[in-house]
Amino acid sequence: MNLLAKSCFAPGLISMISNLIASAGEPSGPPPHQGEWFQEYQTGMGHEIYRMKISHDDYGKDVTFAKIAEIAYSEYSAVVFALEI
Repeated sequence: MNLLAKSCFAPGLISMISNLIASAGEPSGPPPHQGEWFQEYQTGMGHEIYRMKISHDDYGKDVTFAKIAEIAYSEYSAVVFALEI
């Protein structure tokens, strides 16, 4: 099922995915709202999804998902949650 159809079963799915893949940049100036909820929201804005190509030349043909996830976390503090082959 495509994303639009899935959003019928999970309202807000398209908004969530769109917000994860969109880059908002660093907040500038004083916050427009006060409160703990807004600080949590600003912190969450830094967590985005990026798609990147990984070459066999970099890690070899037999590299595992676990090894790629380990390298991404230890070197870049990034979390890998999917691979497209």
